[in-house]
Amino acid sequence: MKVSKRPEHFWVGINGKASGDHALRQAISIARWLHAEVTAVAVTPLFEGDLGLITTGSVRNELYKDVERSLLRALDIAGIHGFPVHIAAAGGEIGDQLDRKAASLPQQGWMIIGASPTLSAAKWLAGSALYDVVRQASRPVLILPKGTLLAGDTVWIDGGGMHRASWGNLLDGWFEEAIEVATLFGPDHLLVSYPNDVVDRRLPQWVRSILQDHRIDITAPDTHSPLSIAAECFHYIHPKEKWDAVHQRKPAFVVVPQPIFPKRRLSMAAWYIERMIRMLPCPLLILPRSSTKWASKD
Repeated sequence: MKVSKRPEHFWVGINGKASGDHALRQAISIARWLHAEVTAVAVTPLFEGDLGLITTGSVRNELYKDVERSLLRALDIAGIHGFPVHIAAAGGEIGDQLDRKAASLPQQGWMIIGASPTLSAAKWLAGSALYDVVRQASRPVLILPKGTLLAGDTVWIDGGGMHRASWGNLLDGWFEEAIEVATLFGPDHLLVSYPNDVVDRRLPQWVRSILQDHRIDITAPDTHSPLSIAAECFHYIHPKEKWDAVHQRKPAFVVVPQPIFPKRRLSMAAWYIERMIRMLPCPLLILPRSSTKWASKD
């Protein structure tokens, strides 16, 4: 699937909690800026069991009530902000259902979810909605940690999550797409980061140009007008250096490739990455490799 240069629709996961409310408010704000539509999707887990049992029926009814409360809350937020919001409900895993809702429409766009700063061990073991959405996404996912806003002069683009074998011409397409997405928000400055062990000859052409000129020249994807944006590179030995720098610089948002999580969910690496995402001082946009315009050439 090719990413639309300008997202036409945002599918927002809501849960009746503060994180979902924050995601919806920010989706409305971004949709206004980009002239896009918004759908709030409340997802309830599927409950398998004997529906003749009173306890099972009670659980099911509570789940339905949670969905109803979430949708009513979404309509309240839409009314307060004076912006039309579509609503939808589904049963299953949130990542799968958001993706299904998005796939059911011809419009291209992003999925948006909120992320609370806390992650208990019990919640992690039971299954994390954030992990679920990110792992299953076939389209861009914007994650909004608590209190973060998509606002600022700098956009940070990091290619460190891409496998080393992909560095070079193959990654050029991903960087081009990430830069085009960044330009939609009118940044004054781009910061591109990558691992220290990537040799210069394997750096994408976009990165080599930044190293040489300290600027990036690109045609705006929406207006087709030429843009010249100040840019710099940041290379690191350990990913912690990169995330520490993100906390210091506080960019408008960070763009990273997928996969960002390891295949094994119940691992210390996955736990660390999710905690890091939840504590970020800015939104995180995950741009899947499968969504870029060059994916079909693989």
